[in-house]
Amino acid sequence: MSVFIQSFTIEAELPTLNEYIAAERGNRFAASRMKCDWTKIVRGSAYGLRPVRNYPVQICCTWWMKDRRKDLDNVRFGVKFVLDGLQAAGVLRGDGQQYVAEFEDIFRMSKARPRVEVAIVEAEK
Repeated sequence: MSVFIQSFTIEAELPTLNEYIAAERGNRFAASRMKCDWTKIVRGSAYGLRPVRNYPVQICCTWWMKDRRKDLDNVRFGVKFVLDGLQAAGVLRGDGQQYVAEFEDIFRMSKARPRVEVAIVEAEK
């Protein structure tokens, strides 16, 4: 069985779970605005990817952080924006278990260029 891999880069650190919760508590519209804004950013970053043909896929994220201040589980929350952006871009049909079977997370440091590198791995049937 062969695999097909598509990848793209989001040139920013995505909001953490703690940042999202703070937005929800601070203003009833702030978290909704954050989700909408970051979904659009991810959708734009994924421009040019072809729609996935073979489900379910594996999503691999390399989280390049500027420092070690954030807990990794809070950083990983950004995968919500990644999946929503991929759906908005028409790359994924959905983010349920029938569409996404596995996640892989790698955490690295890059003070000069924090970012998220995303790979979508689909098995060719």
